[in-house]
Amino acid sequence: HEMDNSPESWQRIMFPEDLGITFAAFEAHVASRGEIPFTCEVRYKHKNGSTVWVWCKGKVIKWDENGAPLRAVGSHVDITERKQFEIALRSSEERFRTAFANAGVGMALVSPDGLITSSNSMLNTLFKIQDEGDKRAVCLFDFFTSESRASLEAAFFDVVNEEKSSFQEEKEFKDADGQLFWANFTISLAKDPNTGEALYAIIVLSDTTDKHEALESLERSNKDLEQFAYLTSHDLQEPLRTLIGFSEILQETLTGDLSEDEILEAKTHLGFINTAAR
Repeated sequence: HEMDNSPESWQRIMFPEDLGITFAAFEAHVASRGEIPFTCEVRYKHKNGSTVWVWCKGKVIKWDENGAPLRAVGSHVDITERKQFEIALRSSEERFRTAFANAGVGMALVSPDGLITSSNSMLNTLFKIQDEGDKRAVCLFDFFTSESRASLEAAFFDVVNEEKSSFQEEKEFKDADGQLFWANFTISLAKDPNTGEALYAIIVLSDTTDKHEALESLERSNKDLEQFAYLTSHDLQEPLRTLIGFSEILQETLTGDLSEDEILEAKTHLGFINTAAR
């Protein structure tokens, strides 16, 4: 045995801040005459310098006539792996909460039946959700337009029911005041790692209203340009038609005192005008 079988031996290697937890749990057990179980999770210093998490559990099995404990039994179970997983999970959750809150896009956690359970400030701005109470009173589907509601609801339940792994599409939405805006809309699913049960849908909205309006403006400009080109082409063709008409008349009337060579040369030049004008 590397340690003496005494309370002092394990107290020396326990983290000092965990000693108080242990003593408080044991005192509660004794004061309740065993009704309150003695159990706690504490840290020990391993001889190699690492930290070992231990689940301590015990029970007084013999008392004296004054109610003081005479004998107790207990066990120490190494739960280091479990605690490391819990710590890593908490760290991951904290990183997610930070990213969720500070994201430059709208994000929400939505229950499998479509209720918004949590949303970040960007999504609150897009949907004009005012406060926590207002947020929990609404359904995601209330922000779908009448034109897209059926298709987006179907896409949502396809992801929740795992018929699709995810969904992404640019759609028009309406805020709480009925104002319309465009956004890239993404749906993915978060599941319980142990049971595989759907926990919530993760919704992401990226506002594309400015881009959509710019594209619409560009399309209008292109149509206006096409109309302008058509009208300009028509206006430019009108004087050319006049030139063609006069040149044809001259070609027909070039006779008389001119020599045959002069008439031929003049008709040749007028032919050039006629050809170029067309």
